[in-house]
Amino acid sequence: MNSRLLNRFEKREGYTGKYYQIDNPKRSSEFVQTLARAVSNCLIKATNYPDYHWDYITYVSDKKTTTPPNKMKEIFDYIETDLEKVKLFEWSTDVFGSLRNQPDYSSRRTFISKYLSIINETELMHKSVIVIDDQFTSSATANEIARQLKNKGVKNVLFIALFYLILPVKSKNCPNLINGKLCGKPLRIKINKMNGNKFYSCLLPKFRGTGCGYIENIVNV
Repeated sequence: MNSRLLNRFEKREGYTGKYYQIDNPKRSSEFVQTLARAVSNCLIKATNYPDYHWDYITYVSDKKTTTPPNKMKEIFDYIETDLEKVKLFEWSTDVFGSLRNQPDYSSRRTFISKYLSIINETELMHKSVIVIDDQFTSSATANEIARQLKNKGVKNVLFIALFYLILPVKSKNCPNLINGKLCGKPLRIKINKMNGNKFYSCLLPKFRGTGCGYIENIVNV
């Protein structure tokens, strides 16, 4: 279901390359509603599939520090469906760090299991739940959420992601010279949240990196 939603969205709306707007504080209402419509259309097919009956729809909530705040809830509220909407998941208030900065599947899964949990008292035994999230990257979130729901007795889980992404790319080393010495740290590809432009970044310690701060714009990547 993840890939089907992505393919329709990419071909019909051309929004896949605009994932950066999810985190843009100035994202338009039209963008949010377009995402919600894509999910609503996807749900029509999912709920009409004869082999499954779905009871609830929920979403992966945002951390308290997420910018803009409640970005997923805003999209979730626009989704049109006859399914009962419930908030099942919430991040711990003492969450430290970011999922995006976890380097691999294992560390991401550990991060999620430590800080994201089911907080709703809704009876889930023998129920079927659809979960909405903003992205599918390593499958760590989807698998951990499915594990938690299964432990509550959930029968079926459908995970729908708005975008399919890849893990941060380490594709070249930093060419910056510092006092005549090559930095050489791995660069990461980043995206400007305001305009979507991609650039290489040698992340500084204040951005949870170990680099020198070198930045290089990327053309046609």
